[in-house]
Amino acid sequence: MPKDKILKKVVETKKKKKKKGFLSNLIKEVAGNTLHPLQRFSPKNCLSMGVLNFDLVLGGGLRRSRMYMLYGPSSASKSTTIINAIMEAQKKSIPVIHQDYEKASDKDYINTLGFYPETFVLEDGDPGYYYMVPTTGEGGYKALFKILRKLPDIDQWVEGPPTILIVIDSYMSMESEKVTDEKNPMGVKALMHSTYQGRLRSLCLSKGACILATNQLRMSPMSFGSPITIPCGEAIKFYADAIVEMWRRKEKPQGDENVSMVIFRNKVKNRMSKPYLSCEVPLVIGKGFDKDYDRLEFLVAMGEIEKNRGKYLIEEKSLNLSVAKRLMRKPEWIKKALKTSRSKESYLKFWGKKEKTKEVDLSDVVLDEKG
Repeated sequence: MPKDKILKKVVETKKKKKKKGFLSNLIKEVAGNTLHPLQRFSPKNCLSMGVLNFDLVLGGGLRRSRMYMLYGPSSASKSTTIINAIMEAQKKSIPVIHQDYEKASDKDYINTLGFYPETFVLEDGDPGYYYMVPTTGEGGYKALFKILRKLPDIDQWVEGPPTILIVIDSYMSMESEKVTDEKNPMGVKALMHSTYQGRLRSLCLSKGACILATNQLRMSPMSFGSPITIPCGEAIKFYADAIVEMWRRKEKPQGDENVSMVIFRNKVKNRMSKPYLSCEVPLVIGKGFDKDYDRLEFLVAMGEIEKNRGKYLIEEKSLNLSVAKRLMRKPEWIKKALKTSRSKESYLKFWGKKEKTKEVDLSDVVLDEKG
């Protein structure tokens, strides 16, 4: 072969080698820390809301670097749901910042739900629960920015639960310092949220924080369609990863207790789960959610227990609701419900999905001397 052709082939092979890793190296060099993996679902890395059926609606619970909003009318048990999430954060030693703009949290009521803030201590001995009452919405946002900026950045390639839970109660109660008699307060609030929500979202992404916020309902009688709207502008809806509607039915006396059904309905938005899911969980007034009923209906939804015409088929016995609830108090059923709630396969089965696995053909593979 002539020397010219040999030299030409050598040059071409060198060019191909340069091109082979050029694009990936260029992107890694330019993009740097902005290269992130796609987030994968794993219930073990989610923070439970303390209500298993609500976790099912959310898609496993609260995830890292995500923003959630619960909205509904007054007395829809939004604050009670938040306290349940804080208690679950205490179990996982995840610090909590609770911004209460409504100034409505009562220590005696929180204690009746089973949460004692003075016992919330992290693994390093620091307090885990921080209760804040900001006077303005801008002041609350800026305080969160200062705290989050001083936290270390997370490794985006390592999966894990939220590093910190930030509770905001509520968006509607965040008064802007720019509100005057001449300005429309709703428009000023919407402008405030649109100014700060994007920055809060980017900090949550880099620090691994999770935002759990509540909101009220507002009537717009002059609008077309439903007069009920979510207040405080479009920014809070745009940046939220999941929006859950909450309602509460009228109380019904059951013996010595007043019980009402709390409805969780995901009909607006959910980026991480099957849409349009809903559930109902009884709320015992002054005591919190009925955990026995919650475990029972969760196992029914997951296909572990059969339900037919109001009867529950458990251990080849047809049981009514009261007997089945008593059975759910046994340690083995509590463990079964928790194990099912942390199983990825159970959720995929509920959503009607199958985890795809690649089949690799190894018939043509030849091992070298090193194996």
